[in-house]
Amino acid sequence: MDELNLTKYSFSKLKNFINCKYAFYRNYFENDRDTVEHGTSEFGSFCHKILEMYERGELEDYEMLNYYLQHYDEEVKSSFVIHMTEKFSKDFSNMYFEDGKMYFQNFTGFDDIKILESEYEFAENINNKYLLIGKIDLVAEDEEGNLIVIDHKSKSKFKNRAELAEYSKQLYIYALAIKNKYGKFPKKLMFNMFRKGNWITIDFDMEKYEETLKWVDDIVNEIETCMNFEPNGLGSFYCFNFCPYKYKCEYNE
Repeated sequence: MDELNLTKYSFSKLKNFINCKYAFYRNYFENDRDTVEHGTSEFGSFCHKILEMYERGELEDYEMLNYYLQHYDEEVKSSFVIHMTEKFSKDFSNMYFEDGKMYFQNFTGFDDIKILESEYEFAENINNKYLLIGKIDLVAEDEEGNLIVIDHKSKSKFKNRAELAEYSKQLYIYALAIKNKYGKFPKKLMFNMFRKGNWITIDFDMEKYEETLKWVDDIVNEIETCMNFEPNGLGSFYCFNFCPYKYKCEYNE
């Protein structure tokens, strides 16, 4: 089959369907781009941009903080207010700004690894059924020649093991692309939780890799056979805070 006719799926697209089928429908079927951004998303994208510029040699480590300070206001414009409960909300704008400032102020590079690729884009043909796509923040190699996949995350931490396991699927998807390009799987899967300067390392596990590919296939099948795109996350934390359609959703009062 011509790959141009295959539907593309990414980890974020699959997560979008899991979070809310209605938001998924508005995004991917109606192509509704009249959305509301959240400050945390813009913050993450801006910091990713600075890290990418460093990784590509466009910024030195000592230049990153100045770039962050000079361009913050033009890159991060949306509200950081998060509704913790129905009656209580909090503005996290200052905390995020200070966390980013501290990170780039103390940044001295990635120790003991060799950068191979930054923002590596891939599109893997899955049994001529669909294309699994993504963009890997950083592909690196350690001193022993082992491959490492690194994903930059603006989250301060994962709230529990279940959330870590859910997000690790993203890195196992990346492992497929690494195997196909380099001929071997990565040894380590790493999250750079840059806002708080934390690193989470996962040893590559073949069983979890195979489970992830099955998970992808199951979600794709569910999407392609779905007959009802009513919201499944109505009233959730995501619904009130991060859904891009939260102010125009016909289901959400």
